[in-house]
Amino acid sequence: MHLFPDAPRGRGRLAVALTLWGLASALVIALTARPRSPEVWEDECYWIGSAYYFDLAWRQHDWSHPDWQLLPARENPPLAKYVIGTSLALTGERVGTPDILGAFYVLFSRVPGAWGEGEAREKRAAVVARMTESIRRQLSSAKQVNFESGLYVPPRLAMIACTLLTSLLVLLLARSAMSDAASLAASQLTLLHPVATEAMNHVFAEGVLLLCAAAAAWAVLGLLRALTLPEQPRHPPVTRVLTAGALLGLACAAKMNALTVVLTTGAALAGLAAVALVRREFVRARSILLSGLGVVAVGLATFIALNPTLHTDLVDGLIATVREHRLTAGIQTGIEGLRLDSPILRIAKTSTLFAFHPWAWLVLAVPAAACLRSRRLAVRFAGGWWLIAGVAVVAWLPLARLRYTAPLLLPTALIVGFTLDALLRRLRPSAPASTASA
Repeated sequence: MHLFPDAPRGRGRLAVALTLWGLASALVIALTARPRSPEVWEDECYWIGSAYYFDLAWRQHDWSHPDWQLLPARENPPLAKYVIGTSLALTGERVGTPDILGAFYVLFSRVPGAWGEGEAREKRAAVVARMTESIRRQLSSAKQVNFESGLYVPPRLAMIACTLLTSLLVLLLARSAMSDAASLAASQLTLLHPVATEAMNHVFAEGVLLLCAAAAAWAVLGLLRALTLPEQPRHPPVTRVLTAGALLGLACAAKMNALTVVLTTGAALAGLAAVALVRREFVRARSILLSGLGVVAVGLATFIALNPTLHTDLVDGLIATVREHRLTAGIQTGIEGLRLDSPILRIAKTSTLFAFHPWAWLVLAVPAAACLRSRRLAVRFAGGWWLIAGVAVVAWLPLARLRYTAPLLLPTALIVGFTLDALLRRLRPSAPASTASA
């Protein structure tokens, strides 16, 4: 079969590529990273406070505490909370109570409609009720939560590390399908884009999401390569299935919009299986289908195992992971006047936020579609990933917030790298034909 061969790279060239990546990345981080900036955004208060769930899970070892059923635990998966909590633990800091989470809701309680009505309001009041009484009294007249640097600098440094590792994975992903120059450009676009700059300078989930999505894509490409070798695999490549499934589960445990990588993986496996059936390669088709089932099973098991919210009521917990976030976004759009009801408006807003112009989304769709015609596996995967992520973001975008376009960053970096590589190949002068000696 071997429909999508990859470009071989020598170890020496890899060392040069890594050296150049390190130098360029160090310069970008020096120019853009601001971990000690004293300005702490309101949403950072939420995510710093969510480190409480790291404390519950890994320091108190209490995976059945009632606080796992509070709104902050149910509306967002836990991996970013664990990363934030780990960064604090490494520096001797700790968020051992839900006080900061409660403070986040207290600050918004004075905004008309910010708590919603009925059940939505009760869920937020339940978080505030878990606060220490003295802290609640102190916040009754405060306009903001003041943080010592020890609570926001370590998580921001962790987000910088996540973004750096993401850029490195993009470099390694790109090198299997394009020149070192184009791969380096793709990796640096990953760092320079405003989505990455925001992710590394604030305590949000996006830094962890980008890293896990890049790692999952790397593992999935390894699995796809194993399934497209010339010899038909009689059995699924178990190690690669386990790795891809676990990393996809971790990506979704960072943030649910990592489902775009899951959907791309499903589309890629379905496409390979269809091609194998058309070619009457039934052994290969069976191996591909079993691999897909294995990836789903391992990914779901990983996602569930990491999230104690799901341990008491799996079905309701899974629904809440999507539903609660949507309900919260609905409340936000109501009070901020940012509702994006029209698909055309969502396309224009997504394009403006992510690519600085209302029509840029459509312009990027052209190289993404062109990638689907490539013989390189990583390039085809990137094209499909961008198209699926683009449709998903436009269909879902609840608010005009830059970080909600994060699922587009990695596939965009890859398709831009591919486009640059194609241009460089066209501009490269062909070697003169050798003349035969008399």
